[in-house]
Amino acid sequence: FKHHLEEINITTSTVKFCKSSDELSSLFLDVDADAIRYVAKLKTDEFLKTNRTLAGLWALAEEVDKNASSISANLEVITKNSDNAGKLGRAAKTAAEAAVTNVLRHLMSRLCATADRLRMLQNNLMLLNADARSMRKSVSWDETQYIAVLKNVSGSSDMSPYVEKGFAFAVRMTALLDRELEGSKTRIEKVTARYGTAKLGRVDAGKSAHDAVRDAVAKGFAGTHEKPSEDVCAANATSELVQKLRGSSGDSSLLGNASAIAALSSFAMGMNDELAIAAKRINEAVMRAAEANKALAEAVRRVLKEAAWRRCPPLYRQLLSALSGRW
Repeated sequence: FKHHLEEINITTSTVKFCKSSDELSSLFLDVDADAIRYVAKLKTDEFLKTNRTLAGLWALAEEVDKNASSISANLEVITKNSDNAGKLGRAAKTAAEAAVTNVLRHLMSRLCATADRLRMLQNNLMLLNADARSMRKSVSWDETQYIAVLKNVSGSSDMSPYVEKGFAFAVRMTALLDRELEGSKTRIEKVTARYGTAKLGRVDAGKSAHDAVRDAVAKGFAGTHEKPSEDVCAANATSELVQKLRGSSGDSSLLGNASAIAALSSFAMGMNDELAIAAKRINEAVMRAAEANKALAEAVRRVLKEAAWRRCPPLYRQLLSALSGRW
């Protein structure tokens, strides 16, 4: 302002020495019209400059408001997408749990069926062992009885080669049956022991998932010669197992682990393969038992035939014996 006054020949000292308002008014009246117009022009320029500044500020304010509205809209979209993502995540988790539940249901169903089949094979093996013991006794008893019959009929206990071969074959088939039964027993005990103390590969750092499945498998195979565990093979067993796998804290480490699902499927397949081998050994033992029974029946048939022949010799033998008595 001081600068503007000096430009129109009015100094601050001049204004300072004015003693009254009249003197001050007289001072400004002495200023020429050009000076006044110059001052007015300066004020107009300042005003226009101020207006331009204000206009820029208004434009900036509008831009900020526009940006704020855009940010608000983006926040709404982000919030909505976040909600959708949460829903999708929960849906994916539910789908994953359903998939694992189906796998576990299939596993437990196969486990119980396998355990039942193993019990059946064990029962068959027990029956075959009983048959083998009976056959061994029969061979020995039949041979003793045959010798007694021969001595009673003909006074000689010597067996004919025909009868002797029959008993030798029966004894050999009984020995083969014993060997097959021992192999079947070893195979079944191996399967039972392995899955009675099943060790699935550890699928996570915790213990719950691993131990829950292992315990379920162990219960299915523990004491397979006895009744199956109702807890394992009950209708709600799979649901209870899934609940254990979730854990009390809601941790679904196994339920969301694809490698664990693959491990469970591989485990079930391996279990079925080993049982197939055990079943094959049992079937071979059954075939051996049938052959041993057939050999024993053949030996007995030969004994009866030889005894009948000695009791009633052929006619030509009787004639020869009669003629030799006369001579």
